[in-house]
Amino acid sequence: MDVAAIRHENLRLLIQEIRQRNPRWLQKDIASALGMSASYLSQLVGGKKMGDDVARKIEAERHLAHGWMDRLQATPRGVGESDAPPYLSRPLRIDPETIAAALRLIRLSFLNMGLEIDQEENGYPLAIAYDFLTERNEKGVTADNLLEFKPRLEHLKGGRNAAREAQDGDRRTRTGTG
Repeated sequence: MDVAAIRHENLRLLIQEIRQRNPRWLQKDIASALGMSASYLSQLVGGKKMGDDVARKIEAERHLAHGWMDRLQATPRGVGESDAPPYLSRPLRIDPETIAAALRLIRLSFLNMGLEIDQEENGYPLAIAYDFLTERNEKGVTADNLLEFKPRLEHLKGGRNAAREAQDGDRRTRTGTG
């Protein structure tokens, strides 16, 4: 199967997924969710070959890994999978302004939650913050997005505190205190 046929099949699967999640959506709504016009989507469904730029745009719109459209997918995304977006290489171009805002969002959230920032382990929170801001189409930190972002990091607080408590317990055992 060539890449054009693979992309066509993956497009069919994405449309199927969107229709399952939004049964009342019209063709124009589905096209908008894929980042294109309804007439262009009709052309693609009808057999028009999809170029690299369109495939990458669909991946970006649907928060798919870079190259997802080029690999044959067995089932629609989300069927038998978590709804969490994959944190793979996504679109190759990142927005520096959004990255800077994501870093500020992490720093302020960590300070607010009493967490320490380990610069070498900061990749996962950065991916979460970048996606959060991208979903909201925001490039800055506000009081509202700071409050709404905090719950996305709550699991880190428990994990860090538990690890810190275990480390303190080990230290007390070695020194014979506690």
